[in-house]
Amino acid sequence: MRSYVFHFTTKTINVQFSKKISIANDGGALTNDAGMVLVAEFLKKIHFDQLLNERIYINDGRKFSHHSWLEILKQWLYQLIAGYSRDRDANKVQYDRLFQEALQQENLSSQSMLSTFLHTLTTENVSQLSQVAKDLADLWLDHDNTQHLVLDFDSTACPTYGEQEEAEFIYHYGINGYHPFVAFEGLTGLALDVRHRHGKSYTSTHAEDYLEEMLDRYRSDPVIL
Repeated sequence: MRSYVFHFTTKTINVQFSKKISIANDGGALTNDAGMVLVAEFLKKIHFDQLLNERIYINDGRKFSHHSWLEILKQWLYQLIAGYSRDRDANKVQYDRLFQEALQQENLSSQSMLSTFLHTLTTENVSQLSQVAKDLADLWLDHDNTQHLVLDFDSTACPTYGEQEEAEFIYHYGINGYHPFVAFEGLTGLALDVRHRHGKSYTSTHAEDYLEEMLDRYRSDPVIL
């Protein structure tokens, strides 16, 4: 994530999610990930932890574990938002005081635990995460009092590495990977949904079924006309 410089008219601003953090313009301690303070504050405002607890269930047969799966999931999401896309980035993030405060955890997970978590996820868990993304999109549409919706559909390439199941060579992009559908709200660019497909799927294969499903979903929303 890029470095951020904040300019405020007041000397210090306190955030709600952590009493230990304040934002000031007095040239104190610096971090390249200062934007995560705003991410944590935003997620606090929309009750993101409650949404995860309601939507995500990951079977946990571990004993004497230091972190719940949901805590590790949240760390993983924060890392992705901050631009740390590799598992091994957790070895750096786990000692970052800002991430510890943002996640409200004194100790964070290492690369080995994060990798174990990712290998634990099932197809059902992926569907649960997809539903969380849809809930977030609905939250914005409701907040924005959206009455007209422009659905923007496309397919895209999702590159993979190694021997990933259902990954194939996509001739149009010249890479190995998946060829999912993606759906956005056309006026704002808001991400609405992602539909997994294997790499050999042609661009328009089952597009009509996907479109019909999305139309049925938003036709049922009393706010959207």
